[in-house]
Amino acid sequence: MDEQVYRDRGMMKWQGLILSEHREVLDQLIAEHTREYIAPIQMEPEEIQARLHCAYHEGYRVWLALNQVDLNGIYREMEGRIQGYFDHQVVIDQQCIPLDEIRAIEFVERLKFWQVE
Repeated sequence: MDEQVYRDRGMMKWQGLILSEHREVLDQLIAEHTREYIAPIQMEPEEIQARLHCAYHEGYRVWLALNQVDLNGIYREMEGRIQGYFDHQVVIDQQCIPLDEIRAIEFVERLKFWQVE
């Protein structure tokens, strides 16, 4: 009778399922962390000024790369709405940023009339 009893393999029967699921998650994490970082190209001051002016008057949100680098060599980024600018500084979401600290600027989206505060 002992020969006919199912012999449970314990956790061995689950190892394939667990490993494949973990492998997918690990592959995603590795891909995210090993992606090569491409630093934003330094834009000309005139181009930065033109984009800031356009974004301010048209109500665009902007993405900025600043000339501040962390320990990993990654430039600080911020996103927000331009509230104004004066004396070689721009105000984005109540933060004053010197214009010479801006490395690159891109438009994110145009605000709709009902989104403007």
